[in-house]
Amino acid sequence: MDYQFNEKLVSALEGAGWISRRKVKVSSYVLDWKNEGYKIFPGALRFAENFGGTVLKHPGYNGEGFDESCFDPSAASRRLDRSWVVEDYQILAKEELIPVGQGYSGHLTYLLGDGGGFYGGFDDYFCKIGNTVEDALANIIFAKGFEKISS
Repeated sequence: MDYQFNEKLVSALEGAGWISRRKVKVSSYVLDWKNEGYKIFPGALRFAENFGGTVLKHPGYNGEGFDESCFDPSAASRRLDRSWVVEDYQILAKEELIPVGQGYSGHLTYLLGDGGGFYGGFDDYFCKIGNTVEDALANIIFAKGFEKISS
């Protein structure tokens, strides 16, 4: 099953070098996820195959200047303290989470849920970016309507 992106989002993704039906090797991502103790689920593999190594340039969160989001699951896994995921984020999200990238000067770690949700976390800040990958990518690039989740 392919992602269903609207034309505006496809144009933005293609501008970043992404192509439809992209499929990169994910063995290094899988190894890093395993080494960090993450449960690997099909949606995470699919996302990594489609977006691994993609760097999206987009307006900064405050609307000024530009920033970028880098979808490198290995870098995200190594830079994130897994205890935040296990002890806080998964409880708030109510689904298993796995790191898939980072954005906003590398401060916000992107996490994909086994139920399809897409989240962001930075220390004690946690938000839902979208109910689906499609919603989340559009939100990151265009809307910036992240929903803060707290206990």
